[in-house]
Amino acid sequence: MRLRVALSLAAAWMTGAAVPVWAQCSMCRKALEVQSASAGDAFNRAILILLLPALALFSGAFLLFVRRDSAK
Repeated sequence: MRLRVALSLAAAWMTGAAVPVWAQCSMCRKALEVQSASAGDAFNRAILILLLPALALFSGAFLLFVRRDSAK
């Protein structure tokens, strides 16, 4: 139970800390700013949306290993 609370707090902290960070490099940002102002925002949203399934897979595997280890 204590581990679950710690993981939840860590995930909430990382989510809150990552909000102001954009998900693109400076070269990508400049190329998208040339196209239009909304292209950069759309690209950022797309990157973050594509991050969710990978994050779910890794966190699911991590929780599976933690539960399997704690059962021993």
